[in-house]
Amino acid sequence: MNWFAHGRPPRWFVGLGNEQWSQGAHCVELALTKLGMVSTGWRRSGKIALGGAVRNRLDVHVGPLLRDTFHPYPEVWYLAVHRELKFLAERAPTVLRATTEEDRLRPLLLPALVPARETLHLPDALVRPWSNEVAAVLCARAPEGTRQVTGADVRRLDVDPAVLWTAARHNLRAEPLEEGTAVPKGTDMEVNVMGSNDRFGLSQLLRLGELLPDAARNGVLVGVIGSPGLFACHEVVRRDQLPKAVRFLELMIAREWYDPFRTEFSGVYWWKDGLAETVRTGDGAVKVSSRMMGVLDKLSR
Repeated sequence: MNWFAHGRPPRWFVGLGNEQWSQGAHCVELALTKLGMVSTGWRRSGKIALGGAVRNRLDVHVGPLLRDTFHPYPEVWYLAVHRELKFLAERAPTVLRATTEEDRLRPLLLPALVPARETLHLPDALVRPWSNEVAAVLCARAPEGTRQVTGADVRRLDVDPAVLWTAARHNLRAEPLEEGTAVPKGTDMEVNVMGSNDRFGLSQLLRLGELLPDAARNGVLVGVIGSPGLFACHEVVRRDQLPKAVRFLELMIAREWYDPFRTEFSGVYWWKDGLAETVRTGDGAVKVSSRMMGVLDKLSR
């Protein structure tokens, strides 16, 4: 017991240092208490048991859990650990009832948005473009640690990747999402602000068509903020609103804290029909693509 009392990390805790062990262990204890979960001995075993009997339980591996969720700010780290444990606890009964590996995998799937350059090693069926710079990949938020779904997984399971994407989108709908509005000063525009402290929060951008049903008409401007899972959307209904909306979204991005531990990209995009493209500014003007210009030409001033 003296080993733990002095804050030394156990042998199963690798990849982070003594200080991170102390903070991470505190985050786990807080999350377990908040969730009303009793787990004794996890510091020694490195595992938190979810479910019933020893032969029918889901063991959450604490080492990968803390590495996957690590953040230098303890309060952010705690929120991530809490969400991870809550996600797995909610799905444990379904996973434990599963009779096939595919059935076990589906409840754990979530899409993640990453820079497109990081998807070159994956088969096309496991990549969904969101923009020319950003793509979605499939991840399994598994008790052994979060991992990407690979072509080898699909071949081993002999499953259609479309089935896995459908499951991931279904699971995404159950993820937390806070919504609000902002009105830029001196305008009559309304900006939808959406966010989540979860590290999969930005994946909600894949649901823009569901979250903003009217967006299909003209598309929406999207400001991807650097903070975890935070983005803002504005449907352009008049051409003269475009420069003001872009400037407001850029100002939001500049004012928010950029968090490289949670977000690998930020900026202003225009999204329509499932595909986004970067909106750039320069020399006092907004530079848009021919596709976006074709939509703007149909709008009133």
